[in-house]
Amino acid sequence: MRKLERYAFRDGVTPLSAEELNARFFDLDLRCHALEGLGVSWEDAVRQVQQVGLERINGLILPTLDQAGAMIDDTRRQWEHINQSWSDMVDTVDGAGQRLDATEAGLNAVGAALTQAGARIDVAEAGLDAVDAALTRAGARIDAADAALDAVGVALTQAGTRIDVAQAAADQALATLGRLGGYISGLQLRRHSDTQVLVRRGALEIGGRLYTLPNDTYVNAPTGSGFGWRYLAVRPPASGDTLTAPYCFGTFDPGLRPVHWAPGWVITENGHRVIGLYPGVGNAVAPFWTAGGKYLLSQAIIDANSMPAAAASTYVGLPPFPEPMRGQYDVTLGASGAGARVAASGSYAFGLAVGAATGVVTQGQLSLYTATGTVDLAVMPWPQAGGTAGAISWFRLILRSMDIPTGMAK
Repeated sequence: MRKLERYAFRDGVTPLSAEELNARFFDLDLRCHALEGLGVSWEDAVRQVQQVGLERINGLILPTLDQAGAMIDDTRRQWEHINQSWSDMVDTVDGAGQRLDATEAGLNAVGAALTQAGARIDVAEAGLDAVDAALTRAGARIDAADAALDAVGVALTQAGTRIDVAQAAADQALATLGRLGGYISGLQLRRHSDTQVLVRRGALEIGGRLYTLPNDTYVNAPTGSGFGWRYLAVRPPASGDTLTAPYCFGTFDPGLRPVHWAPGWVITENGHRVIGLYPGVGNAVAPFWTAGGKYLLSQAIIDANSMPAAAASTYVGLPPFPEPMRGQYDVTLGASGAGARVAASGSYAFGLAVGAATGVVTQGQLSLYTATGTVDLAVMPWPQAGGTAGAISWFRLILRSMDIPTGMAK
């Protein structure tokens, strides 16, 4: 709002006083202070205006005031001289005429000085008028800044509308991809802490319809014992297209067993979609990360001094799933005697040759496939070249990676 009438000086009406100047400068200071938070560009503009005002004040008012003060001091000295002259006149009658002449001359000088002071005061008033004009221009620029900010607000509102439109278009594109490709997997998960996993917001399809998880969500690990894979799932809402927070369970109870519903999906029997797996130990989230379409971890599955020599169904740390899961393992085998070998699902994986009774340890890698989480595994003595079979002394199986199932975010 413009305040020209409030700032204006009027000849012969407006006094040149601290009260008048302060009233105007304080009001300007308040208006400028309100704009200081608008950003560096507006602060610079206001600072330039203030600097111009101060320079004009310093260049016009202060010198004038200094000169007026000097003239007043000179006038005071003249009056002191006049008083002294009058005193001398009383004391010496003979010099009265001369002293009267001096007094008259002094009064004439005072008059001339006052005339000069009036002229300089006129200059000061002109300077103040220039300051007032500068302040008026500053007010106009402030009004322009307000208008620019209003325009920025309108632009931001329009940008927000366009973002909403773009988001709606992106959701529609995801829905189209879902119909064309058969599935959408957009909910990434990662380990957040020992007790929580983080599920990233995103969109996915359940039963031919697109649903969204609007916010990043932290899911608490379920109660469990030992090592095993936990299943994260979401259920379609009764109405609308917004998913509630994902929930987690350790095993597929009746009604939660996974079945294939569509290519690339894993759906439970009661219609919940499985969105991810993660390894757990007891009530905690085991350390893991994902890269290259795999879960990467380092989890000891078997660490024993002996193993069955005949094939026996053995848990190898993979989750039961509708499609066979593949795990990569580090294997450490210790034996003494002639040797030993590992057999998985009826095939020999690798063996250890021992040339004497001295115990020997060997390491290797092993790939296992299973849809049940178990494999027929045996570690048996291995007689070589007609020699005697060795004795098994140590067997360790460490799960290093597992493929992320089809249809889950990679």
